Amino acid sequence: MRLARRLCLSILAGLLVPAPASAEPSFAVGVTPALLRDWHTPVQYRLTITAGASAEHFELHVNNAGERGPGLTPVGAGLAEGFGCPRSRWRTARSQHGGSYDVFRVDLEPGQSTYVTAGAGLPGPPWPADELSFAAYVSAAPGAEAPKTTQISHPGPLLRLPRGVPIALSAAPGPAGWIAVRGSATGLPAGERVRIKAFPPDATGARLVATARVGRHGRFRAAFPALRDGIWDVYASYRSRLPELASDASPCSVQVRLGPAPQPFP
Repeated sequence: MRLARRLCLSILAGLLVPAPASAEPSFAVGVTPALLRDWHTPVQYRLTITAGASAEHFELHVNNAGERGPGLTPVGAGLAEGFGCPRSRWRTARSQHGGSYDVFRVDLEPGQSTYVTAGAGLPGPPWPADELSFAAYVSAAPGAEAPKTTQISHPGPLLRLPRGVPIALSAAPGPAGWIAVRGSATGLPAGERVRIKAFPPDATGARLVATARVGRHGRFRAAFPALRDGIWDVYASYRSRLPELASDASPCSVQVRLGPAPQPFP
């Protein structure tokens, strides 16, 4: 009986003794909203950093950083990679999507917590290659050792919204002043239609010049008469008729130059 009582007291005493503090910092990431129903809605992450049993000194690399708490000192910044359409007369927000990154030196006392927020967003209806997840990187600060954790990530919000239609196309001069267009609309069922639009030379607005029925593997082709010489900007768009798909367009126009046939030498 006494032995059992002693054993119970020993177990209880062990439970009441606080666990030793971790020597490593902890990282926790939250996201708002947790469920995304509209691609226009901005996404915000909040990374909370808590020092362990000892003071922490390291560098933190975060994309699109916003607000920050005490103990974070900016030491660098730059632009994240994107792609653009410098000469196109048609472009969407997707063609300019890149963002920025920030580098902070983190200095925390034992047990101290701080935070940094980071923004994210979709450049349009979601394509398979779009990235909404959160990633931050930890590296050693000058004169200090880096924590064992070198990467912090979060998969991002759940998506409950129509998906986009990645459209790619090419255009080239055809016979007798026509322009031939070929392209693909990834994920678009056969039988759906895409609209071909073009900016005539020196025009400020695009006009509908053709429609194309999508075949197998999302491929389509069309041709239209180009009544003026010069540079034409051509792009394709899709107007959704299906609840699971969103209306979408190619992110950039492609340029085609038309001109008189070269004159032969006399």
